[in-house]
Amino acid sequence: MEKTKEIPESNKKSLGFTKEERLYHRRILENVFQTGTPIKDYPFILLHLKTPLFTTYPAQCAVTASKRNFKRAVDRNRIKRLMREAWRVQKSKVYEALQSKEEQRAIVIMYVGKELPEFALVSRKITSLVNRLKEDIVTLRVPTPLPDKKDEESTS
Repeated sequence: MEKTKEIPESNKKSLGFTKEERLYHRRILENVFQTGTPIKDYPFILLHLKTPLFTTYPAQCAVTASKRNFKRAVDRNRIKRLMREAWRVQKSKVYEALQSKEEQRAIVIMYVGKELPEFALVSRKITSLVNRLKEDIVTLRVPTPLPDKKDEESTS
């Protein structure tokens, strides 16, 4: 009988998606939705924001699926489960880039499609989004924020 190779404890955490890696703080979530930088690859939108987080991890991630498009909770939960799995596999690329820059990011991945996706599609699209996010982090592409209506009124 062959013994299975044990994964060292330090690697077990990096392969998982722990509670400390999930984005729950309401204030941070609101900031990401209001001022986060979008990366689009239909049927997904990834929003990210450079911000200090309440964790030692370089990033925290949240996933969403629209109740408008998927009335049944079973469908929304399946989509979110697929998205979390794809993120779990790809997150090490983002972590390496963030650690080299000594930054922390809040990330939200949204599913905006109308049909239930297959895992192959989810995995391919999340990989594409992660690679583009990594490029943004490495090249320090900082988008210029759009002026607020308040700013426009005060200059007029």
